[in-house]
Amino acid sequence: MNNQFDKSIIASYVYRTLRTKDLELAEELIGTHGKLQDYYSAKVEERDFLLQLVPDKQISVGTLRALKNEISETMDEIYPKEKKSLTKSVAEILDKPIFTIKI
Repeated sequence: MNNQFDKSIIASYVYRTLRTKDLELAEELIGTHGKLQDYYSAKVEERDFLLQLVPDKQISVGTLRALKNEISETMDEIYPKEKKSLTKSVAEILDKPIFTIKI
């Protein structure tokens, strides 16, 4: 088999994204090839390191409410509920001066 293909199978196995039908192949590759065993160990260490970087997923009810309120306020600022017609938006832009001359 192709070395790059083997490594992608093992990486998928470590990150649990491998299809069920390929699990046996991944385990066979890891069990029979020394270099792939080393690659597997390195990938496991990499996965564990990355998982340590992820903060705790637990969130309190109060924090969740505050977060939802913050998201809602931000969405209202970005996408106001009141929609303006195209002509009104263009008119607002054209009413503003392009530049001013200070004397």
